[in-house]
This record gives sequence, structure tokens and C-alpha cells, in this order.
Amino acid sequence: MNEPRRSRKAQSSAKPHPAPSVPLLPSIRGGAWVAVDTNILVYANQRTSLECVSFLERCASGEIRGVVPAPMVAELVHALMLIEARENTGSNAPIPPGPCRSVPTWSAA
Repeated sequence: MNEPRRSRKAQSSAKPHPAPSVPLLPSIRGGAWVAVDTNILVYANQRTSLECVSFLERCASGEIRGVVPAPMVAELVHALMLIEARENTGSNAPIPPGPCRSVPTWSAA
């Protein structure tokens, strides 16, 4: 049934739930379907995690069925673009979004 609503004070003082336990990539069983997060792709691309590289190799061989959701693809392109911009500028500073250089105009034809 419905649980009684708690007051805002009670909600704010409630202890946060612990994060769910996430299995390590090597422990994913063969044949499993998994959604591949952007971080795994970036860490493998940059060779900062051999665990991510091995995981993607398992996906490429067909041992694991890795699926990259469309939003992850967009996020990956953005992340790699920022990495490239930082490499080209030699700066680790965050790159703030800039204003549009021009505003497109639409003409009625």
C-alpha cells in the first residue's frame, strides 16, 4: 500500500542509501548483455585503464555483448572533443562554452 509521507525535515535528515555494488569488469560472465558507459570507452581510448581495454576486447570478440546507447555515443564524441582541445591548447583548465560566432538567419523562400 502507500507509505506515509515524511516531512521535508525528516527527508533531509534521512541517511543516504549506499551505492549499489558494481561488479568489476573482468567478473562479467560470458554471453552477458551489457550497456557500455562513456567512461569505459574514454578510459580505453586513452589507455588509462587496461581493465577497460580488456573489457572492450571481450566485447569485440563476442564473448560479451556490449551495447553503446545513443546518448553514450554523443557523450563520447563530446568527451573526446574536449580531450583533443586540451591536448591542442596544452591546458588542463576546463573549457567553458563560448558564445555562437554568428546567429543563423532564416529567410522565407
